[in-house]
Amino acid sequence: MADQGVSGRGRATRVAFWLTVIGAGVGLIVGLFELADRFDPAEPPRAVPTSTTSTVQETPPVRLANGDEGFLQPGQCAANVGTAESPILRIAACDAAGALRVLGRIEQEISDEAEADAICQADSADYTEYHYSNWAGRSDYVDVLFCLGPA
Repeated sequence: MADQGVSGRGRATRVAFWLTVIGAGVGLIVGLFELADRFDPAEPPRAVPTSTTSTVQETPPVRLANGDEGFLQPGQCAANVGTAESPILRIAACDAAGALRVLGRIEQEISDEAEADAICQADSADYTEYHYSNWAGRSDYVDVLFCLGPA
C-alpha cells in the first residue's frame, strides 16, 4: 500500500507558505519597532545651541535634509537631536528642553548664511537662529529654510 501522507511537493509548498508567513511577521515587527523608535517620547531631545549673532562663512557646512524637516510647519516646535555641526531637527513638545518654535518655513534656494539671516529677519523678526536643510545644493533635496525662535 502507498503512503497516504503528504507528498514531497505538498510538504515543500507548506514549508514555503510558513516561511513566507514568518518572514512577513518578522518584517512587520521590525517595522513597528522602527516606527516606535522614531516617535519615542521618552527620548530626551538634545539642547539646540542658540545664538543671537550670525557669522558668515566662506564655505557653508553641509546640512542635508534629515530628521523631521519634511514635516515641520510654522507653529510647531522642534529640537536638535544631532550636533551643532550636523543638526537633525525632530518634532518636539514645546515645553521640552532645548525646544525651539518654527516661526517660518521658506522653501527656496539659499546661497549662503548671510542670505538665510536676511530672509529670516524679514520673515520672522523674533527668530533667534535658523536651519537650512540643503547647504550642499543637491538637487534631490528640497531647499527649506527654518526660522526658529523661543518655544
